[in-house]
Amino acid sequence: ENSDKAANETSVVQAVFCIDVRSERYRRALEQAGERLGVSTQSKGFAGFFGVPLAVQMKEQDVPHAPGLLQPAYYVKAPERKHSVMSLLSNLFNTPVSMFSGVEALGLGKLKELLTGAPGKLATADDTAVSGSAIFQADGQASVESLVSLCEQALAGMQFDSFGKYVVLVGHGSHHSNNAQRAGLNCGACGGQSGALSARVLTRLLNDGEIRKHLVDRGVQIPADTRFYSALHETVTDKVVWLSDSVPDQVKCLFSNATEALTTSTNGSAKQLKKQANHWAELRPEWGLADNNVLFFGRASRLTSSETVGSNFLHDYCSERDPKGALLTQLLSAPGLVANWINWQYYCSVTDPKQLGSGNKLLHNRVANDIGIFEGNGGDLRQGLAWQSVHDGSDFVHRPVRLQVIIEADEATIQRALAGATAFNELFQQQWINLYRLNAGGELCQVTAE
Repeated sequence: ENSDKAANETSVVQAVFCIDVRSERYRRALEQAGERLGVSTQSKGFAGFFGVPLAVQMKEQDVPHAPGLLQPAYYVKAPERKHSVMSLLSNLFNTPVSMFSGVEALGLGKLKELLTGAPGKLATADDTAVSGSAIFQADGQASVESLVSLCEQALAGMQFDSFGKYVVLVGHGSHHSNNAQRAGLNCGACGGQSGALSARVLTRLLNDGEIRKHLVDRGVQIPADTRFYSALHETVTDKVVWLSDSVPDQVKCLFSNATEALTTSTNGSAKQLKKQANHWAELRPEWGLADNNVLFFGRASRLTSSETVGSNFLHDYCSERDPKGALLTQLLSAPGLVANWINWQYYCSVTDPKQLGSGNKLLHNRVANDIGIFEGNGGDLRQGLAWQSVHDGSDFVHRPVRLQVIIEADEATIQRALAGATAFNELFQQQWINLYRLNAGGELCQVTAE
């Protein structure tokens, strides 16, 4: 614990990642890049959407940027877009009645895209107003007091002992073309969206001078020279897209070094990965969250096995700072459930692909503005993941293992948290989730259901 605190106190760069098995790989690479470059670096894992339950208010409908079990409490307006001829044609292709007849009548209109490729667009929320004055609630513009409370709660969940000079909030999103299951490769905690908007909003609020003054009154001391920046980890190429302006070169260099190391370690090349992301006919743009099986709540330094890299969700948690287990209750109730959803999506798609998977991705046809997909042009709506998301052509890339939740806390704290996390506890009691406690000696002790 003391070494963790010392590292936190001397870190120049602190990066807080939205938890994801792909983010965990990047966290390791970033800290190793800091060692190579001589930049004191610390990474943290934090439950998705950065504690800001948002929705984008659009003319047609609100688009949530929060998991399905939470209702958005804050809203931002989407910019008005002019409808081009191509966007109108795209809507025509997706309407329930004319999707197939539209292809027959206007299919030649897609010829150019078929020949040249149509790169997908990575959602960075760069056209959405995210300043404090642009954030509102159901009953009107959000008050300064409510935004201060929002920031205070987010920082409490991140459990900072002290703040470095540069703090980067890193969301994640997947960049690829023509994929009906794109949402499954984006941020589960952001409702299948990218984490860009959540990171942008919280960064703007934490850099706001008035909000910082109110945080001081609540005992949250952020040094005057600490600046928050937002970024997006693009999970196909492992590149980081900067969402903030004037990011210091030292910070950019650190992340670039981590990206380069990750790309090299996967035996790929930047050019090849970019091609995968942009090719409209690519069946396997990335493996997504394949082989996820562990959710860890504890200090990152306790999880050192290389076998866990790329298969665990890692949320930093210090039980000494949560004596009543209130924070752990929130973690089990929100990211605990989301991780279980993701784990079972993969589990079911491997164990019963015929009934619970979605078949051959090559044959997918979107139905009625993406309410579902057909395998071919008829039959039942298919659910679950495509075969290509869990199988490489010769073997499965996902091991069907029920989610193993490991908590670094004492038994009493865990039991108090379980009592408050009703939905998670029900899954645990029915043995859909395996629960373990990590003790001070590094031993795993199974928590038994009552």
